[in-house]
Amino acid sequence: MLASNTSEVLEIIDTIISDAKAEKSRHGYFAALYKQVTLQIKQRIDEGKFADPKKMDRLNTIFANRYFAAYKKFKTGQATKSWRIAFRYKKSQELTILQHLLLGINAHINLDLGIAVAELNLDDLDALQGDFEQINDILESLLDDVQKIIGRFSPLLSFLDHLGGRLDETMVNFSIQKARRDAWDFAEQLAQQSQTERIRTICTMDRKTALLGKLIAEPGGILGKAIDIIRFQESENVMKIIQSLEGMR
Repeated sequence: MLASNTSEVLEIIDTIISDAKAEKSRHGYFAALYKQVTLQIKQRIDEGKFADPKKMDRLNTIFANRYFAAYKKFKTGQATKSWRIAFRYKKSQELTILQHLLLGINAHINLDLGIAVAELNLDDLDALQGDFEQINDILESLLDDVQKIIGRFSPLLSFLDHLGGRLDETMVNFSIQKARRDAWDFAEQLAQQSQTERIRTICTMDRKTALLGKLIAEPGGILGKAIDIIRFQESENVMKIIQSLEGMR
């Protein structure tokens, strides 16, 4: 279940979404969001908006394949620590919709992205940076729609705002914007290392990313109590939530 280009990435994501709908699995939330990001990337590739569309197609494929491999390996207990936390919560309403999305974003960007960039282009990262940063624009363009959709099924999500002034946006922006900057630094670090050193560095990053995932899933304190209240008022209609995220434009 690995892709060789972005078109195949979309086909595999559709399979994961279909399985999630059939199983009423909350794993489908991240998959549906990932589909929207991939559609935007494919459009830019097809329209030649990247400086090197072929290389971006390859990066997008390598990156997605790490998610697909983790999805498959989780069932046999072989996924990375980061993805084990992200996939741990499947059917029970233990987390909010936002937490489910952030766990997938955390594992995929904080761990996988830097590895994918380094795997693609160890010798000349600078040539890739401009195209890499275009993805930030895509992600930012989707944030408002994502929050509107979540708010439709999570009526008390705005309660987070009273805890720190747009705290929900702060959580999302941290996980996406800062994580992508850190992923680039991570790729530069890997590019300068031997294969043995890279393995150790990746293991260390996996542990750090898993720790962040645990904090996302179990924040504790005032934030944890607020999230408990929000979660109890959220819709449990997994199918509709997946369909809404999948149909976002």
